Amino acid sequence: MRLARYYSDRKIVGEIQDYCQRSNRIKIFKNLLAVMLVCCIFVSIFALLGIQVEASSEDSLFVFERKNVGYIYFTEERSKDNATGTYVYYYYANGQPYGSYFSVWSQGVNETTNGSGIIYGGQQRKISQYVYEKGKRVCQLGISPRISDIDRVYGWWSPDSVGEYPYCNLP
Repeated sequence: MRLARYYSDRKIVGEIQDYCQRSNRIKIFKNLLAVMLVCCIFVSIFALLGIQVEASSEDSLFVFERKNVGYIYFTEERSKDNATGTYVYYYYANGQPYGSYFSVWSQGVNETTNGSGIIYGGQQRKISQYVYEKGKRVCQLGISPRISDIDRVYGWWSPDSVGEYPYCNLP
């Protein structure tokens, strides 16, 4: 009798364990399904509103050595993915207390609002331009020193901006 009861209890315990494992799998499946549903909702919202999740906002380094007044030094061309301002962090400007002129060019044409903007060493700014609005999808940064014979300038830039920075070329 005891042996039968032992096996009977063991069978019940085993069934309970099986049930718990199945219910845990069901809970995990339900949670995974809920997460996937939330992700689908976010993707749908972004698609409906036309929100661009990825833009050309990764910063690129620019470095120019021994530059002179009257010349415009250009960065490499990069893709322009939206109508935001161009971001510039003018990190270092040795011998440049007066800043430099910055402009945004596309296909050989200056597309900068008001022609250019002045940015001083250590400043982070945006440049207002019309590259994307004119249907162009590539641009490059133009830099022109305001005084002669500077040693070195460098910083970072991206064609599209994601942060809130003041514009250097708007009144």
